[in-house]
Order: sequence, then C-alpha cells, then structure tokens
Amino acid sequence: MKIGVFLVDSYKPQEGGGFSYYDRLISAIDEYDFSSEIEVVFVGKTQLAGLKKKHLFLKSSIIAKVVRGIAFRLQKYFSVFKHLYNWVEKYYSLQDAKVLTKNNINVLFYPIQAYQPIKNFCFISTNWDLGHLSTYNFPEFIINGEYERREIWYQANLKKALLIFAESDTGKKQLNDLLNINLNRIKVAPLFAGNIINMHVSPAKQAEILDNLSLNQNDYLFYPAQFWAHKNHYNLLLAFRRVTTTQPNLKLVLTGSDKGNKSYIQNIIDKLNINNVLILGFVNDDTMISLYKNSLCLIMPSFLGPTNMPLLEAQHFGVPVVCSALEGHKEMLGSSALYFDPENQNEIHDAIMQIMDKDVRSRLVKQGEINLSTSKFKLDNAVVEIEKGFLKSKNIRSCWN
Repeated sequence: MKIGVFLVDSYKPQEGGGFSYYDRLISAIDEYDFSSEIEVVFVGKTQLAGLKKKHLFLKSSIIAKVVRGIAFRLQKYFSVFKHLYNWVEKYYSLQDAKVLTKNNINVLFYPIQAYQPIKNFCFISTNWDLGHLSTYNFPEFIINGEYERREIWYQANLKKALLIFAESDTGKKQLNDLLNINLNRIKVAPLFAGNIINMHVSPAKQAEILDNLSLNQNDYLFYPAQFWAHKNHYNLLLAFRRVTTTQPNLKLVLTGSDKGNKSYIQNIIDKLNINNVLILGFVNDDTMISLYKNSLCLIMPSFLGPTNMPLLEAQHFGVPVVCSALEGHKEMLGSSALYFDPENQNEIHDAIMQIMDKDVRSRLVKQGEINLSTSKFKLDNAVVEIEKGFLKSKNIRSCWN
C-alpha cells in the first residue's frame, strides 16, 4: 500500500515549535527504511529539493492560486466569497484526489495539526493539543471565528481521520475524554526536541552573542515562547518582579514571534517598572542555542499542553527546567523538573527562588540526563510509532477499493 506524506510549503520557522516538529519529522521520515508492506512517498504543491523518497507534485495553475487567494482573504467580510472559496477548494480537492488515485496512493498523512487540504480522501491526522477545550478560552482560541473554526475541525473533520497521532499519552486521553474518539483510532507518536539540539555554536561565538545582549552566563531566566495570551507571560512577570527584590541582578529573557500580545506584555513590564526584562522577538538558531546553554534555567509557565518542545530541548542542553504542572509536562519530565501552578504567581516565585540554589540546579541537570536516556520522547520512537500506525492503516484501508 502506498501512503503519501503531505508537505506544507507555506510553513515557516516563525511558526515556532510547530515548524521545528514538522521540519525534523519530515527529514526523519525521508531517512527511515519503512516496512516492505508499505511504500511511503511525499506529496505536495511544491517540489522540495534534497528529499530522497519519491515526490508526487500536485500542480496548481496560476488562476487557481489567484482565485483561492482572493476568495480566502475576502471570505471573512462577504459571504459570497466564502461560498466561492468553499467551491474552489472542493473543486481542486476533487482534482487532486483524482491525481492521487491515479498514482495509487491510498492514504494521506498530514504531519501538522488541523491541516487537511484535500477533502474526501482517506487520511491520517496529527494532533498536538485541544487548546480551546483543554484549557481556558484565551482570545486566540475564540475571537475572529477561531472557536467556530476549531469546532468544525475537531467535531467534523478530525473525526473523519482513519487514525490520529497524538504527541503523548496525555494527548491521547484528551482526545478520548474531550472528543469521545475511539481509543483504537489514536496512536501515540511522542513529541521530540527540535533540530536545534543537533547544531553547534562555539563557546567563543556564544560569548560574543551574550556580550552583544549584555548577558552573562547563569544571570538570566529563559522563556522561548510566541507572544500568545496562553503563554502566560503576565503571571511570570508578576512573580519575577517579586524575585528581583532579593535578586536584583537576575534577568528574564523572552524570545518568540508576536502573535498579538507583545505590546500588552511590554505595557505590563513598563507598569511594573521592571528594568531587567529583555524581549528579543524571533531569534536565529545560534542565538537560541546560546540563550539556552547559558541560562540559569528554562522557565515555561504556559497554560497550554499537553506537552511543549522547549522542555526537552533545555534538558538536551543540560539546563534545568521549571514549568507549569500540566499532566503532559509531568509525563515528559517526571521528577526531573520543578513544577508550579501557572495561575499562582506565588508558586512561580517560589520555584524561581528554589532554582537559585546551585545544588538544586545540579540535581535537576543530573535527573534531566537520566530522563533523556530513558524517555520515550525521542524522534526515533516517534518514527517507529508512525510506521506502526501506517501498517495498522494498511489493514483497515485495504478493506475497500
């Protein structure tokens, strides 16, 4: 049986963890020697250089791209364009499905969440979180039709998937508990660290980067997260202000793209009169690695899980982790991290004060090394589980022509 892994040509590094996951997974799938019972090929609207496996290119005419683009942008304002966009998508989905069938592709695998450009074709989906159901309804989950879009995806489209890959046992449980999806249809392909852990930056280069940012080793907390409300910069800042009353030289470094909440966070910083917070925005890989490796700790107060990639990346770089006490975080890290209630600034404050102790940091680093050596949250494990899912899908999909 032939399975098509769908490539996403519009996915960019600024998307954060989602892109890191996708980028590394595609490379791993390309290198993996799958069972002879299945043939894995790449499918997409653009031809990417450097991939070893076969690639089926789904052509799109210039006219189709222009009509899609106009209809997509105007559908929010005029219902007629919404109908036009839906019609165009349906038409070209049918054309793409014919090409897939002609090339003997039986199932499509979408490696990113909430993505299914080709309708009415058997597919395997990926799911990282159920944000609008599993945590509080932050603006990014409900405004501008986002809640309705998510409901349509999760209640209608996702439930049509032949199989779903969750990133953790916690994620699998949430899919079952919150969406009532049959557990037999949910496989766990565990989350893994991004490709950044395989990159090298010389000590001299790290020192230069820190010097340009007026930072020193172990004198700052590091939080790499896009500026969404659910990332909980607010409560972190309240706790950090209290910390600085006894640790005036400690700094907080924030990186990540602005998703609409950055100016609000900057206003909070100004109102709290905190002078030692650095907002760096989106940074390159060399800077990211340098910030990781020289930080006092990674701190992650996010409300959204189940899991988060930076926790694994920090442990790969030998950095202690302090994070919100989400069930998925505990599944990932066990006893190798300090946890706090993300709603409680006092708990965040106390966790930061604990991490100031050198012995505590040393213990967490050692436990982190042990955790990494025994953890299922590795890329190799994810690809093996994906292969098992593909083989399972073969037994099901072979039941019809």
